[in-house]
Amino acid sequence: MQIKNIMVTFVLVWTISSSALGGITVGPWELIFKGVRHARGGADAAEPRLQKVNALQIDLYEPNIALFTTPSNGSTPGETNRQTGSQFITIYGVQAAVNAHFYHTGSDIEWNADLIGLSICEGQIVSAAESLPYGGRSFLVTQDNIARFEVTSPSSDLTGIWTAVEAWPFFLFDGVNNGDPSTTSVHPRTAIGLTEDNRYLVIITIDGRQPGYSNGATLWETAEWLIRFGAYNGLNLDGGGSTHMWFSNGDGGAIALNSPSENRAVGSHLGVFAVPLPANFTRSYIYIDFEGGYEGTFNKSLSYSGSTYGINASLSTADAVNTDSFQDDWSQRLVIVDDGISNGGWFVRHVSGPSASRSNNIIRPTTGFVGFWAKTTAAGLEISLAIDNTNNVTADRGVRKAMISDGQWYLYEWNLQDDSQWEGWFNGDGLIDTVDFTIDSIQIFGPDVDATVFIDVVAHNSDGSLVYLFSAPGDFEPDGDVDLADFAVLALSWLKDSEDVNWNPICDISTQNDDTVNFHDLFVFAENWLDGVMP
Repeated sequence: MQIKNIMVTFVLVWTISSSALGGITVGPWELIFKGVRHARGGADAAEPRLQKVNALQIDLYEPNIALFTTPSNGSTPGETNRQTGSQFITIYGVQAAVNAHFYHTGSDIEWNADLIGLSICEGQIVSAAESLPYGGRSFLVTQDNIARFEVTSPSSDLTGIWTAVEAWPFFLFDGVNNGDPSTTSVHPRTAIGLTEDNRYLVIITIDGRQPGYSNGATLWETAEWLIRFGAYNGLNLDGGGSTHMWFSNGDGGAIALNSPSENRAVGSHLGVFAVPLPANFTRSYIYIDFEGGYEGTFNKSLSYSGSTYGINASLSTADAVNTDSFQDDWSQRLVIVDDGISNGGWFVRHVSGPSASRSNNIIRPTTGFVGFWAKTTAAGLEISLAIDNTNNVTADRGVRKAMISDGQWYLYEWNLQDDSQWEGWFNGDGLIDTVDFTIDSIQIFGPDVDATVFIDVVAHNSDGSLVYLFSAPGDFEPDGDVDLADFAVLALSWLKDSEDVNWNPICDISTQNDDTVNFHDLFVFAENWLDGVMP
């Protein structure tokens, strides 16, 4: 207990004396709707000034995504009715929105607007194309979400364009920042970009005019932020007091993702229609731990799949047992008997659910890690896990991992956000590029010998490694003990909450459920100082 008290004293002293860590930060993408991810970024006062950045990544391949702009106001003066972000969200039912066009107002159209440049809403021209002298571009999208940037004029062919907004400057071209780094005009900013393959639309806002929170950005800095969030081409939109980013709260209301410098009603918005995530999109999920002998979706014989070969089907078995386990009392024992006839080894596809169909498996977001714990004493085995994508296309498979044959439990997991950890299998391409997935099967490869393999705790953790599900609170790395390396991780999130760019959910380890890394978490950390994996 003495060393724990020393640790408490040490961290308290650090808390009082430490200062905020500097530099530019880019947070992880967080799925908020199907095909829509949100992330935060920021800079401290020295890099180059205090900045708070919000970003949306829109998957234009997701079939439920549709883009929408402020429609025409008909015969009312001006071209559109001016609206705040929350009004635009609630009136039209979009799931996310930002301000878009530059626009004119006047005494006769105080609450309406004349847009500058091309605007198209659901195939209807709201504001005609102009020959802008400002180095602008139009963002053009078909009804099938094929997107591009293009210079437009009154003579442009707009056949097939469903959504369009126009602004200036077009300051990111083929990955190169074309902004002027010598400019010093600092304001709140809104910008959009496309990735190199035109699949993802990137939308950012940079808050400004809020001393002590966020001071804004130059155009060159704005283009740099687009690059950091994955854009290859990019366009500045209207900014200043117009900058805002809102999303639907799912109950008819709207929530601001950024901190607008004013709640301005603007002449034009770019909105995103998307569908909610399934209710089971929790941060982590244990598919099956085999407790009580329950095998869940892994209840088929090893010979159930036609892909399995080289084994004796009548002697090979899969049964829940309470004689060995990684966690608690039960695991599943796979007894794999070589057929003794064919040469070249065997392959077992241990199917999840009837025919591994999407309808019989849990749908999870494609972030974080998926895997399981396993053990064997058989030499020469390899193990993997196959998944099906959103469109139920079978299947991509995690690259094979050699099984350690010392009879101890080991974690075998694959990062869903790292394509290098995946390969194509049956109709797969090795790219994990859809919003969600289901498990197809656990797959084992072996030489011409019999083998027994134990499987336990098949799980998915969208925050990171599965190790976090069972490591001692505070073992953030994790490496089996709570030490100074973990303390450094805690320091990065100290006094941050879920709204802050440096927020790290794995550091919120107290039972207070307050979404803040504070003294509650610090004391849990201290109590587990030098402890290891939970029993």
